[in-house]
Order: sequence, then C-alpha cells, then structure tokens
Amino acid sequence: MLATVTTLLREPAKDDDIVLADEAAAGNVEAWESLRHANVIIVIISRFRTRFAANGSPPQSISANWSR
Repeated sequence: MLATVTTLLREPAKDDDIVLADEAAAGNVEAWESLRHANVIIVIISRFRTRFAANGSPPQSISANWSR
C-alpha cells in the first residue's frame, strides 16, 4: 500500500524522488503545507474511490489494506 501511495504522489508533485515511509508526517516533511495535504487526500480518494470520515479516520476498506 505504501508503494502504491508513493507512486500516486510522485506525479502531481512532479517529483520522482518522493519516497514515502511509515514515519512520514507533516512535521518531518520539508516544505509541507496544508495545500499539499489536501492534494494527498484528493489523490488517495480518487485512486481508492473512498472517503475519509470527518474525524480523519480512514474507512475500514483502507485500514484493512494498509499493511499489504
């Protein structure tokens, strides 16, 4: 799943050097901003055809597959 999301994020960012890791968080990603966060969510929603709950929790369909 992490590799899939990494691939999804490379195109809109126009950066083939992006490597997503388990410990990635807004606080430790250089130049992170809220617009980038929104783009990440849009890309994930579009690819996996899912929605995030208002509390920010991923739906069960994403959670169940995250470790794959």
